[in-house]
Amino acid sequence: MRQFFNFTDSTALIIGGGSGIGKEIALAFCEQGANVIIAGRGEEKLAATSIEINNSAEGTCSYSVVDITSEASIENLMSFTSNKFNGRLNILVNSAGTNIRAPIEDVSLEDFQK
Repeated sequence: MRQFFNFTDSTALIIGGGSGIGKEIALAFCEQGANVIIAGRGEEKLAATSIEINNSAEGTCSYSVVDITSEASIENLMSFTSNKFNGRLNILVNSAGTNIRAPIEDVSLEDFQK
């Protein structure tokens, strides 16, 4: 990819970075030299995506499992990010998603909060 931006020495956290749009965003940041952490629920998918990105991009890609509905899990993610990159976080992308196939009036509060 042509270098449009220079994110060398920048740290990006991509929540929902294991697949889809989040994965492509993580790849784009790594291609521009960023250090990226992808986070999501599925460890196998995150690990595979991290390897794929590291094999094809200039920056580095690490991963951490997170449940964004859990405050403790988010705190663990932020500690991991801080420890990994000396307290630096320059970019945050929330690309997490869920798929509830029901009319909005049939969605429970618990499902909605996910």
